[in-house]
Amino acid sequence: METQPTLTLATLRQQLEAYLDTVVDRGYSKRTQEAYRERLRPFVDWCELRDVRHAPQVSLALLESWQRYLRSYRKADGQYYTNGGLISRLSALRGWFRWLLKRHHILYNPAELLTMPKEEKRLPAQVLSETET
Repeated sequence: METQPTLTLATLRQQLEAYLDTVVDRGYSKRTQEAYRERLRPFVDWCELRDVRHAPQVSLALLESWQRYLRSYRKADGQYYTNGGLISRLSALRGWFRWLLKRHHILYNPAELLTMPKEEKRLPAQVLSETET
């Protein structure tokens, strides 16, 4: 009796490590490599707590849930992430999922449909008076 070969699907964690290896291979700085790691590993940890272990299981609804989690998360200093902090984390996630799509690990990229937070527009700290202008 012949046995069917079992298809082994790489886990999110394995695919993340492969992605981080390509970041190293592309010659990104150590700080950039660490930034990607810091931004993406918590997402994998969060997914594993929800029994999501493979990239094809990640849906837009799951990513929106992650985004809500990030909005309510308090850092070690007790502060929430700023919009810039949220954008950097979600952008890293989008880049990783773009990479997964290019390598045919997923059929579509749910991260592309994610609504990103608006960047904060700040006024200059010092405004010139009429005579100075």
